[in-house]
Amino acid sequence: MAERKLYGVAFGVGVDERIEFFAPTGELLSELAELPKGSTVGIDSFPESYHSDSPFVRIKFEEAQAISETHDISHFYMRSLGEACQRLGLRIVFLDDVQNFRRAAQKASEYAVKEAEKEELFWAIRTKKVPFDEIQVRDAQESSFRLEAEAEYVSGIERLEGIVTKMKTENPDVVVLASHHADYLMHTEGIGFSAFKREDVKLSRRVKDFQDSLKLNEGTVDNRAILGIDLTRRKYNAATKWRILPEGKPDFIGTWNVLNRQFGLFEVYKKGKKVIVEDCLGTATFKWEELEGGLLHCIKRYVRGKHAPDAIPELIHYYLAPTGNGKFEGRWAMSDGIDGGRVIMFEGDKFTA
Repeated sequence: MAERKLYGVAFGVGVDERIEFFAPTGELLSELAELPKGSTVGIDSFPESYHSDSPFVRIKFEEAQAISETHDISHFYMRSLGEACQRLGLRIVFLDDVQNFRRAAQKASEYAVKEAEKEELFWAIRTKKVPFDEIQVRDAQESSFRLEAEAEYVSGIERLEGIVTKMKTENPDVVVLASHHADYLMHTEGIGFSAFKREDVKLSRRVKDFQDSLKLNEGTVDNRAILGIDLTRRKYNAATKWRILPEGKPDFIGTWNVLNRQFGLFEVYKKGKKVIVEDCLGTATFKWEELEGGLLHCIKRYVRGKHAPDAIPELIHYYLAPTGNGKFEGRWAMSDGIDGGRVIMFEGDKFTA
């Protein structure tokens, strides 16, 4: 595959509960102007957002307002970029696919409905209109989690995989993508770029025009974006396969959330004295201590830079007892004694639901 330039761009920035929209920087447009006329520029948008009168039109999908708003954020930027490319005699290559976009919107809509049903049930339980039923609550939470995981997977990974496939087929001279998409492409094997630059936002009180805060710099991959993609895969695997790393062979598998078992799903890998735990929130070390009577005391700590922002950063203690047939049950707690809830763990790689 011929080498090409990659640009990771920012569509906007949140300020005081509003979004300030960006247009392409002058530096980016200057570099595009140096391309020979007829060169191709690949962007993560789709032809259905193109219009004969205006290069990009505002799109609304009733299926999922949140997904539509995400597209609207990129709308102003991509419209400006498309118009600039037309003036420069450059040809736009659409790398995204409207069908993937619609599927993401539909999944997000299904999740929104299920989440609303779950919250309605929880409100009825809190107000004592219906009694607490563990199975009912568990089913509601797990159904909502599964749809959320599927929606995030379609939107965050399937669309990206489609962009990669289209890029390899169309082979554009320059690729302009959202920064987190660009990070993924730089991290993906088999895709070569001669240069990588990104538009970075540097806000300060001295900046009067938010557009002035956007600067084009030599690019480096943001590992947080790569981690986010990995966590999306883990969540999807847990929701659809009852596994975190399906290619792995864990020594134990379990959950630290019995009311949302797939969300709390974890896999334990014993590598000599080193024990690693993988779950939906990231990678953690697991200090494994075997006590009398087959009891286990394990101390968990997420590895810095390899966990979600909402993962507990402090030490987490697991207290487990064997109940027969390779099954362990117990509870987990914080170092200060705050109880976290029940834990179930099975020997091997199969979770017995």
